[in-house]
Amino acid sequence: MVSLVLAVVYIPIMEVWLIKPKEKKNGNETKKSITDYVQQGYERILGWTFRHSWITICGGIATVVICLLLIGPQLQIRMMPTADRNQFAVEITLPQGKGLAETRAIADSVYKELRSMGRATGRRAWIGDGLLRSTCHLKRQA
Repeated sequence: MVSLVLAVVYIPIMEVWLIKPKEKKNGNETKKSITDYVQQGYERILGWTFRHSWITICGGIATVVICLLLIGPQLQIRMMPTADRNQFAVEITLPQGKGLAETRAIADSVYKELRSMGRATGRRAWIGDGLLRSTCHLKRQA
């Protein structure tokens, strides 16, 4: 939002305040400043862009595709960040009306399944409505 406000409101206001058009004196043009040259270059580029809109659009798309092809293979995208601890949390939510005993039975079955795989080394479980979740510690694999 800040970027949008700057681009739409603040920058045009600053342009009006800082870059004032030069007035001609007695029909003679005054000395051009660097902002005049920048403005002329910008207007030339902008004019070419509007005259050749399809080239501009295709050029923009080609730039994105080329960047993705060049940089894409070097990016290491991970769906899950690497864990800094050998544990994970499981949150089990049953439909309303189910009791704590059923929740405990499901939590126990999840733990037993992990234990049968030989990975789980211990657990802590909080059954009921609270801030903490059931956690299970795993053996590290080399």
